[in-house]
Amino acid sequence: MLLTDVDGFKQVNDGYGHAIGDLVLQMVAQTIGSNMRSFDVVGRWGGDEFMAVLPSVDAKSLRIIAERCRTLVEHSSFPLREVTVGVTLSVGGTVAWAEDTRDSLVERADQILFRSKTSGKNHAIVG
Repeated sequence: MLLTDVDGFKQVNDGYGHAIGDLVLQMVAQTIGSNMRSFDVVGRWGGDEFMAVLPSVDAKSLRIIAERCRTLVEHSSFPLREVTVGVTLSVGGTVAWAEDTRDSLVERADQILFRSKTSGKNHAIVG
C-alpha cells in the first residue's frame, strides 16, 4: 500500500484558486494512475491524499514504485499564464503483514507518510 500527500497543496489553492487546485489533483491522479499496473487500485483517499493498493509487491519493489511516483509528480506541471504550476509528493508505503487488518495497514502507511512529510517533504519512505 502507498499513501501519498500533495506537498503544499493549501498554498496552491490559496495562491491560484480551487479550480487550479482541482487541476493539480487531476494531474497528480493521472500521473500516479497511468504508471501503475492494470490491476493495481489507485484512488483519492481524501483532500490531497491518494492511496494505491498494489497486490503481490515486495518491499524492494514497493520502494522503487514509491520513488517513481514521487519523481514523476515532481517533474509534472502545466502552464498557467506566465508561470508553470507543479507540486511535489510525499509518499509513505508499507507491505501487508499476515496479521494486518485493513485499519492497521492504513494506520501504518499513514504513520510512514507522516515521517516522509516531516523529513522535508518530497520524500518516499517505505517501511
